[in-house]
Amino acid sequence: ISAFFMVQLGLMNLILSIVVDEANKSHERDVEDRMIEIQAIEQEQMAWLGPMFQDIDVDGSGTLTTDEILDAYDRDPKLRQVLTLLRVDRDGLLALFRMMDDNGDGIIGYEEFAKCMKDAQMQDIRVQMMGLKLQMNAVKLCLDDRAATRSSSV
Repeated sequence: ISAFFMVQLGLMNLILSIVVDEANKSHERDVEDRMIEIQAIEQEQMAWLGPMFQDIDVDGSGTLTTDEILDAYDRDPKLRQVLTLLRVDRDGLLALFRMMDDNGDGIIGYEEFAKCMKDAQMQDIRVQMMGLKLQMNAVKLCLDDRAATRSSSV
């Protein structure tokens, strides 16, 4: 009886290891499939972000100003539709523009625009929370620098 029990236990362990191994392989395939899907979505977005950027950039400078982006919002129903899906109205667009403007010079380049639009469409709350955390750290650093500048000038 004990030999039979040991053989049965060994078979159960073998079956369990096969099930666990298959589950791991399935998980790896799911992760790979998700990465392929994300890359395809990013390529699709970049394909329509370029022409959208060029449509907004009416002076052809390769950069966008607040006036250009607000004018585009007023005249371009496709841009309004995209922003409405993101729950961004005209006032929110101005705030979004300021956030897109990484260096604070009042203009945004294609890279800044594309990165922000791509990030805005990310549905993963963890990615959004990480972005928010990074923005808060940047604000803290800026405020610390200003406080240090004021205290050294007093």
